[in-house]
Amino acid sequence: MCNARNHSDGCDCGFGGRRGARGRTNRSASVEPVIDVSQSARTSDPPVPIEAVALPGKEPCPVERSLFTTDGTRIDLRAETLDDDDLVLIHMGEGAIESATRAALQHFGSYRRLESDSGLFCVSVFGLTHGVTRADVFAALHHGKYGEARYGDIKHLVRVLPTSIVNANQTPEFVLIQRAHYDLVIDVAVEVGNDVDDANELPEPLLGQVRSQVSDVLVRLLPVFAPRKPREDD
Repeated sequence: MCNARNHSDGCDCGFGGRRGARGRTNRSASVEPVIDVSQSARTSDPPVPIEAVALPGKEPCPVERSLFTTDGTRIDLRAETLDDDDLVLIHMGEGAIESATRAALQHFGSYRRLESDSGLFCVSVFGLTHGVTRADVFAALHHGKYGEARYGDIKHLVRVLPTSIVNANQTPEFVLIQRAHYDLVIDVAVEVGNDVDDANELPEPLLGQVRSQVSDVLVRLLPVFAPRKPREDD
C-alpha cells in the first residue's frame, strides 16, 4: 500500500504499480507554491494551466487548488463531498498496516501547502464515484487483494480529501481513475515541522511517536474495509 503519487508501471511500491525500468518517483520531492484556481483564472502570471478532471460524458469536478512537485507531479484538490453510501476501495495486501504507515510518512512533504504550511499523512483509496467502476480500478492497478467500505463508516476515523494525482509515468488507465482518487488523512497530535519531506527520517523519539499514532489509526481503519477480497478480473 502506498501513496498514489508513486503509481506507474515502474513503481515498486506494492500498491498498484509493477516493478520495471522506469523506476520510482523521487520520494522526497519538494513542492512548488500552491496555485489557487480562483486566482490563476484572473492572472497570466504564472501561466500554469489547471485542468478540471472529468470522465467522457461527465461534468468536470471543479478543482479548488493545485500544487506541483519538482518531479512534475500535479496534485489537484477537487471541490467535492462524498455521501455516506459512497464506496471506496483500498489495497489490502500482506503487511498492509506496516507498508501504509511507511508510505504515509514517506510522502508527508509532498502535500505541503495543500491545506497548510505542513505536510499530510495520507493513505490512498479509490471511489466508485464519477462513473469509475471496480473494473476500471482493477484495470489500472495490479494488486491482488482489496477491501471496500462506505464513506460513512470511515469518516469518524480519518479526514477524506478528494485529490487527483497525475504524473507523466502513469498509464492512461491509472490517470482515468484519478477522477475518483481520495486521500485518507491521518492527523497526529505531535508537531512534525514544516520542512520535513520524508517523515521516516525524523529523529527518535519523534519518529516513534509519529509512527505509533499513524499505525494506531490504521489498526482501527483497515478492519472497516474487511474482509479482504481477490480482484475481480473479467
